[in-house]
Amino acid sequence: MGDGANLVTTRTAVDLLKIHRGVMVQRKKTNSNALAGELKYYTET
Repeated sequence: MGDGANLVTTRTAVDLLKIHRGVMVQRKKTNSNALAGELKYYTET
């Protein structure tokens, strides 16, 4: 029983880390996309 619960918590921690990393990557992508969009907008007008 103890090992099973331990496994679950580590898996959850790993999943949370992956999710957090994914969110950070998404934020970076969104930021650069937004900047690129703004630059495009300014150069076109």
